[in-house]
Amino acid sequence: MKKCAKCKETEEHDELLVCRKCKSAFYDQRDQMFVVIIQLLAVAAMYSFKDYIVPGFTYLCGILSALILFPVFKLYQKYKYPEREVLKEVAYSLPYSFLGLIVTVVSITAITAIPSGQFVSDGLPDGDEFGLEYARYVEMACYISAGAYVAFLMVFHRGRIYSNDRFYSRIMAAEYTQITDYNLFAKVSSDKCTWYVGRQSFVVDKESFVFFADTSGYAYFKDRNGVYFLENSHTERAGMILSGCDTESFALLKKYNPTSSRMFAKDKRRVYFLHGPRSVALSDVDVEAVRVLQHDYLTDGKVIYQGADRIELDLDIATLDVLPHNYVRDRNGVYLISGVNQMKLDVADPESFEPIDYKTFKDKSGVYQVEHSQVRRMEPDELLSYVDSCV
Repeated sequence: MKKCAKCKETEEHDELLVCRKCKSAFYDQRDQMFVVIIQLLAVAAMYSFKDYIVPGFTYLCGILSALILFPVFKLYQKYKYPEREVLKEVAYSLPYSFLGLIVTVVSITAITAIPSGQFVSDGLPDGDEFGLEYARYVEMACYISAGAYVAFLMVFHRGRIYSNDRFYSRIMAAEYTQITDYNLFAKVSSDKCTWYVGRQSFVVDKESFVFFADTSGYAYFKDRNGVYFLENSHTERAGMILSGCDTESFALLKKYNPTSSRMFAKDKRRVYFLHGPRSVALSDVDVEAVRVLQHDYLTDGKVIYQGADRIELDLDIATLDVLPHNYVRDRNGVYLISGVNQMKLDVADPESFEPIDYKTFKDKSGVYQVEHSQVRRMEPDELLSYVDSCV
């Protein structure tokens, strides 16, 4: 896990080189803190040993330590998190980091000092002879180290060091992409495409990965490997569903309602109920005869489903009428169906039946309420109170 030095966003996927929030070349905040701490220690040492060692020599040692120890620190990160691409992290982010500023200053100083032979260490005040004797060696080591960083950047970026686009466009063009119209963030290599969402990642087939449906709760995608969902209300939640389906023939059934979070789909073998992570295959439904009814009901003429739940009641499918609030009726009666809770309302008259809400209905005989699988007729005073509460 690493934290972006620019926007402070925490990244779960250590291998990413681009911050998914601020869309800049990822620079680990710990890298920055590592260099800052070394510089603070150099300042502290400079004042602590100013009576024994030339302060300027101490600070030169601090700069050299930052230049030399930073690669060691990155190698440690690579050892701890093998998936990290530390060379690319340094190449993309170094020019815009605090360490990059040090490299720039040291490089400019080297260009000025070496040709003229006027080294900075030559101007150090008299003091400890040890510091004065080795100051030029330390200064030259700083120039060599900074030169190595600059050479590395120029080789990596083909002669360029700085860029106004902060290398973001170059990273995205070479290794990352926004797949589908939803601009899903993905990393592309020669052999795979990895889609990143929240703390999860999915290896998808870039060529066949497409968006195919959007509901009030979920967006759905598919590739040759399976079907995926992305929760619209919480874009860090996603997953792969229905991995065994035939994605080439996979399509939505008719009466698709984009304002609902649930819908049906089918391929050449099976019918599916889609509801995000609760999506399931309805394996006993005839694919050729299936048709979608109102209010998330489906039938093939033999079985009936309400969403993912099969209706076990003996209904007459030919005269079936799906009503609001989980009620259905046929020529034999009226039924209340809510998932696995299914019951026939024996007191209800099918012809005059009218649903009021999920637990209240009326017919020519009066108004009734359903409580704990029991149906009771409402008394006049109770009915008045109920009407007042609804106004």
